Amino acid sequence: MNIMPFPMKVWEKSFSEPHIDQKYSDNIGNVGFKFGLGKTKIMISAHIDEIAMMVSHIEEDGMIVLQNLAGIDKKVLPGAQLRVLTDDGDWIPGIIHKAPIHIDGRGKDSDTVVKIENLRMDIGAGKKEEVEDDYKVHVGSLVVFERNVIPKFGKNKIVGNALDDKIGVYVVRGVCEYLLDSYDTWKDRYSIYFVACTQEESGLRGATVAAHNINPDVSIDIDVTFATDGGLVSKVKYGDIKLGAGPVIEYGQDKSRRIANIMTNVANLHNLKFQRGVARCGGTNTDAIQLNSRDCETMLVSIPNLSMHTQNETCDWRDVEDAIKIIGETILDLE
Repeated sequence: MNIMPFPMKVWEKSFSEPHIDQKYSDNIGNVGFKFGLGKTKIMISAHIDEIAMMVSHIEEDGMIVLQNLAGIDKKVLPGAQLRVLTDDGDWIPGIIHKAPIHIDGRGKDSDTVVKIENLRMDIGAGKKEEVEDDYKVHVGSLVVFERNVIPKFGKNKIVGNALDDKIGVYVVRGVCEYLLDSYDTWKDRYSIYFVACTQEESGLRGATVAAHNINPDVSIDIDVTFATDGGLVSKVKYGDIKLGAGPVIEYGQDKSRRIANIMTNVANLHNLKFQRGVARCGGTNTDAIQLNSRDCETMLVSIPNLSMHTQNETCDWRDVEDAIKIIGETILDLE
């Protein structure tokens, strides 16, 4: 599956298998597909949304002021290339301007972050009317980083913006393909929902609705976690998590220790790499699914990610491949 623009359309088009029992969708934008007719409901999910901004004001000269919508690292905004969603459903380019460091009053050696209200986005317009009438951009229009994907970076890495959590959605689709190879062995035991959730970055909203509606018995959520390669992130605080050393099986109050044990057992049995991590309760869809299902056993599997919430998030394909196999074998061994 391609990790590129219009991800929900790509996600939906990737499902054409004859075994689909039901398509799931809701008013918050979640989309999933159910396979199997069994009593035990399993939800395998990841969030398909990404960090973003909104247009909050348009100057008379056509320059645009932005507001942080969900998790944008303001330190990487100056000079960034952006994409703006128009009323016509098109994406148009935008760039960020700031006052030159020579004259912005902070000094050339300053580490002070420029406030987002002191930046301006330019879409090439010369006046406010042109922004609104010709480009179909207005207050409330959505803005994201320009697509920046290097599918093969070095031998095993992938680089791009929004790998948090497009890479997780890719894993969900991969697990579906992995399990369909043995569909006849589990179709009468399980009903498995493969779901792409919206609005995780803005408050776990999509997973909350999906959990209410599907009410799974077991949930495995896939997200990213901080890689600590290169000394950029504290290993003492966040663990010794390396790119290429395997997906992270997470422990915490909203994670099932039983499922974690199954995962480590199947990984060892099949010679698959994995890492252990301790994740705080909350902050990911796992927490929302646990609290908004009637009685769900939840688990989080994380893909190590370097430079999270920037234009150059980096993951390792080997972690992705092992995550797909570990999750698939765990589902087959749940009972």
